[in-house]
Amino acid sequence: MCTLKKEYAAKRGKDGLLSPELDREWKEQQQRYLVRLQELLLDYTREHSDALFMPIFIRQYISQFGYEWGKNAYKTLNSEIQSSQPGRLLQAHLEKLSHTVNGTPFPATTLQNTKGENVNLKFDDGKVYVIDFWASWCGPCRVMMQALKGIHKEYAGQPVEFISISLEEKEKNWLVADREEQIPWESYRSEKAFNSNIAKHLGIEAIPFIVLIDKQGKIAAKNPRDEELIDKINELLK
Repeated sequence: MCTLKKEYAAKRGKDGLLSPELDREWKEQQQRYLVRLQELLLDYTREHSDALFMPIFIRQYISQFGYEWGKNAYKTLNSEIQSSQPGRLLQAHLEKLSHTVNGTPFPATTLQNTKGENVNLKFDDGKVYVIDFWASWCGPCRVMMQALKGIHKEYAGQPVEFISISLEEKEKNWLVADREEQIPWESYRSEKAFNSNIAKHLGIEAIPFIVLIDKQGKIAAKNPRDEELIDKINELLK
């Protein structure tokens, strides 16, 4: 992947951007790389189906490749490893994730708003929602926030709402960062951070993490980025 990045970085123009054709080609190459990587990792789990460390190995990649990949990887394990403690923990984790795969309703959750009030979030008003999970201490999250602000402007006046949910244990740190970022949409905090029900239900183990909700209040995509996010929003608006 690093070699691929260098190859396309060398093809950028004076403005630092790829041509539309090269940009499409780059994205296609990325997608092929990720598909191939998933296949290779599944082959690896099959080859080590009797290794006790394998359930832990699989779980590390679930947040990147998703529930379906994790379920298929779990099936490669032999029965002894599946019934081991690490195997049972992986199975329980997958069971939780099965309730928040694409097409299932976004789980009910209560969060704190910037006024200190508890708010029950609902997504049944016929709008598309982009939910951004972040935290004040997460540098990549704040970079992502800037990108989302640009996307947010593109959908002004359309039935698309953005929401930020901070997985922040310290309220003060969240409020300071919220003011610094001047977030132009609703901002909330899940005070138990990664131990909160919402983070556990969605399988969030790293941030930034984006969840896209369709007009029926169902999960349409988990962790789409850049053009993939824009394409998916446009698809849901049709």
